Amino acid sequence: MPRLDRFKALLIGVSALIFFAFLFNQAGTNGILIPNPDRLSTTTAVKSAGSTSKLDPARIAVASMNTDESTFDHLAMSNKFGYARKHGYDMKFDFEGSGFWHKFTMVENIIKEDRHDWIWWIDYDTLITNTTVKLEDIITDALHNVTKADNVDMILTADCFPLNAGSMIFRAHTRVLDFLKRCWKCGEAPKHPSEQDCMRDLIEANRHGERDKAVFVPQWRMNAFPDEIPCFDDHRRAWQRGMFVVHFAGAWAYLQNVTDPKGTMMRKYQGMIVHE
Repeated sequence: MPRLDRFKALLIGVSALIFFAFLFNQAGTNGILIPNPDRLSTTTAVKSAGSTSKLDPARIAVASMNTDESTFDHLAMSNKFGYARKHGYDMKFDFEGSGFWHKFTMVENIIKEDRHDWIWWIDYDTLITNTTVKLEDIITDALHNVTKADNVDMILTADCFPLNAGSMIFRAHTRVLDFLKRCWKCGEAPKHPSEQDCMRDLIEANRHGERDKAVFVPQWRMNAFPDEIPCFDDHRRAWQRGMFVVHFAGAWAYLQNVTDPKGTMMRKYQGMIVHE
């Protein structure tokens, strides 16, 4: 072989080795080519990051209210405001509403602002006991195995009854306004059912496809009750340290010998809050 031809062959061989070395360097442990993340298109990057990355904390509202003075006002409010500030959520709090139904008015008003994607309603008699838990993860986990996740408007829990309205996540969508309008209509019935009963009854009746629009997660996930209030859902898990929320609903019924049942419970569990 002439010297020039041998030189060309050597040059081609070296070039091939450099090329395959480059490919190997870009591959993962299984030899699969991994694109440089900086070169991914915006669409590809979003898909690879998962659904949690699509949720903007600034477009999540945390809503609560209180219209009666209590012994735990500072604790209840600082706990909720502090949690919202920590994660960049929009805190909505009302001192002027009247009765349990006012939570629907607040949710409706937040949806009409058209500045949010999700709303977490949390009753006043609660403590966020693990402030590291993110609402984005609660929402993503709840919708993970749902076939048509975009059709889900409510993430709810039961207790020892079919529904507890103390911790609920709503999609900020006009469909929810329609649902709440039907709830208001239900509340006009002669027996004046509660807002919680109306939500339950409408979902169970399913006349407008409410069952497909509501996902129930385990109570302990975002609405745990303590051992002192054993009104648990089918999972029968009482609050434990590290859980997201503890709720003292119905404390008066279970702690009848305590002068200030909710205040006593709030102060007891204050020392068990996980901050980091």
